[in-house]
Amino acid sequence: MNVSVVVCTYNRAELLRRALSALGAQRTAPGLTWEIVLVDNNSNDATKDVVEAFTASSSIPITYLFEGRQGKSIAQNTGIAAAAGDILAFTDDDCRPEPTWLQNIVDCIEGWKADGVGGRILPEWSAPPPPWLATDRHLWTSIAMLDDNEVRRVELGPWQRENGFRVWGANMAFRRSAFDAVGGFNPASGPRGLKKYSHEEIELVRKLVEAGKVIMYDPSPTVHHWVGAERMQKRFYRWHSFYYGEGSAFRHGPPSGRHVLGVPPHLLGDLSRNIVAWTRAALHRDPEVFCYEREIYESIGYLSGYMKCALTAGEYARLRRVLKPAPGSERRAGS
Repeated sequence: MNVSVVVCTYNRAELLRRALSALGAQRTAPGLTWEIVLVDNNSNDATKDVVEAFTASSSIPITYLFEGRQGKSIAQNTGIAAAAGDILAFTDDDCRPEPTWLQNIVDCIEGWKADGVGGRILPEWSAPPPPWLATDRHLWTSIAMLDDNEVRRVELGPWQRENGFRVWGANMAFRRSAFDAVGGFNPASGPRGLKKYSHEEIELVRKLVEAGKVIMYDPSPTVHHWVGAERMQKRFYRWHSFYYGEGSAFRHGPPSGRHVLGVPPHLLGDLSRNIVAWTRAALHRDPEVFCYEREIYESIGYLSGYMKCALTAGEYARLRRVLKPAPGSERRAGS
């Protein structure tokens, strides 16, 4: 098997139907063998029915796996373990790959002699986007949009948060040998059900680059990412910022230096500065006011994540000892 396309899904039956239809329309060179590995990550909708209908009407080999442990990284690792391909390609259940997507992935990996490649991710709006979203490319990163037209090799640098190494989960592929070298995805990272944590792919790419693997960004493999009505509301981006912060804190783990209930002091300063910046922007009707608002949500997410890490690590037990009432205090209070 040349390629395994791994798709993880959670309660998106109708969008999955669209994604599978696009995969079924792939145009590949004669002799290229490929399969679909579909990992159902604990869905309770009609996902299995959609997969069975596609299987009955398509000649493409498809393996259906049910993974009850919630988490995209866990589901991806389940798919990797079951995949037979020398190249493992990944896309999301709400993406529509172009008909040449799979062939372009193979051509890029072989042409660049790469261990992995990431491709272009374009928005497919369900309705005309509001102006604050249509013109803010920074916000597009929150919905995994990537329209960079420049071919480049992925290298380590200070801007990995902004550019995501130019390899994002909705459109990426790696040689199996790359996974053999560094392992799979970190189960503690990535979305878990409705909690939209992120950066599981960035962790993986960082490990690959640090191991000396060649990872390229090439816009040729292109997918179209569905943007539903819920992603055209500011509420979505507030919570996305919160989960970015909370998920990042989970990845970092409890701080080794000074902290208050697990929270490093500098984060409290960051939150205060973000609140001040937001207040000034709001008073001056600064068009960047929503940006400062998202920074506040991200800071709160970091606080939440570090506190949860500390409690999990044993801070909760110490806190209970501190707050435990003195013997007999309950009787005195009630007397």
